[in-house]
Amino acid sequence: MMRKITLLAPVLACLGMTGDAQAQSVDYMTEDCALASRQFFEDFEAKANLKYQGQRTDGTHAVNGTISLENRSEDFQCSYGAGGTEMVDFFAQNESQKEFVAGNGNSSGSDSSDAPTPAQQACLRDVSNSTNNPVVVVLESQFSEAGTLVVVGVGETNARWNCIAYKDGTTDGIMSLTDEGSN
Repeated sequence: MMRKITLLAPVLACLGMTGDAQAQSVDYMTEDCALASRQFFEDFEAKANLKYQGQRTDGTHAVNGTISLENRSEDFQCSYGAGGTEMVDFFAQNESQKEFVAGNGNSSGSDSSDAPTPAQQACLRDVSNSTNNPVVVVLESQFSEAGTLVVVGVGETNARWNCIAYKDGTTDGIMSLTDEGSN
């Protein structure tokens, strides 16, 4: 099975992230940070209020937020790399949560085996079902706390399809990245 790990930025470029790239990146960071806060505090229904704080002098981006939990609220902050696509730090409960950002050891970049991760398996399954084509392969994969972005090759020509897989086994955002469809 072919497997290639890449950064999220080139994948987003394939999705047409031009012109409004900064605005789209801010939207991505705030959504990703909200989902990360819900995962960290293990309350997937909690309301999170976030604000993009801007790019720091070191090039990183800051997103601050407050999550409303059942009987309290908690402040948190997400820091993103200069490109705005990779979370580099999550600050909550008065300390950096570096292990949480690293995916608790589940980052696809750390797995050297040929076996697809559960997120990749979910995307392979759902892209295969969506395209009605059993020939699927992982071309690229980028872990994020919000969800794992997987680019799946479909058919003999490896037509590129986008998929986002979540920790609960569901997927979303399945769409062709080429004009080839499922051929």
